[in-house]
Amino acid sequence: MQPFVLSYEPVTAGEAEPKRWMYVLHGVFGSRSNWRLFMKRVVAACPDWGFLLVDLRGHASSQGAQPPHDIAAMAADLVALDDSHDYLVRGVFGHSLGGK
Repeated sequence: MQPFVLSYEPVTAGEAEPKRWMYVLHGVFGSRSNWRLFMKRVVAACPDWGFLLVDLRGHASSQGAQPPHDIAAMAADLVALDDSHDYLVRGVFGHSLGGK
């Protein structure tokens, strides 16, 4: 069985190649799409930043993770996600559950 990896969506300003990235995490009943419009406005103003909109385990496109489904497991998911790509992530931004 393949390891579980979170689903995410990069958001950039058009063809910009951001030097810095940030994870964006949704609230308890949300999904990454909750942040899409807002982050598109942010990258339009700050094209040197890119944002990785993440679906936390058990939400939207990030289904199939083995229990437990707690904060520690979600943090471990972010570490695994970070190891799975080449983006230079400089921070995490979250709301509600994603802020924990």
